Amino acid sequence: MEKKDYIKFNGYEIIKIGAEKILIDDNFREKSDNEIEHFYNILPLKDNFSEIETYQGIKFSGSHSLPYNIEIVLKGNFSIFIENKEEIENMIRFNIPAIQYPFLRSIASMITSLTNSTQNLLLPTINFINIMKDVKIEEIILKNN
Repeated sequence: MEKKDYIKFNGYEIIKIGAEKILIDDNFREKSDNEIEHFYNILPLKDNFSEIETYQGIKFSGSHSLPYNIEIVLKGNFSIFIENKEEIENMIRFNIPAIQYPFLRSIASMITSLTNSTQNLLLPTINFINIMKDVKIEEIILKNN
């Protein structure tokens, strides 16, 4: 059976991981809803997007129940075996971040479980179709420097 129009996840590596203890005192002001910043960018390794690196991560500002600033960045590597440019862009915007995101969720939970806090950081599921529908591919491309 011939494979046609697919993507291959070649793995990921942790680029940055950190949990910095913060001081919780009377002056501490917690961000509303324990806001988690999420980002996703790509670095094309070939002009036709057949090979890309992805950079996906989170930043979390500490809270009373989890007094740590958390930052995690993953680099993924994907091969794309699709001819149609629009389909390639849709895979990059919707499918690829959805493939990599569970690894980010797992690492965030694992790291915060080691902090001995009363709460783990459980990242919410993300509907990448909704959050990426208005994002153009040019907006998420990193420059190779």
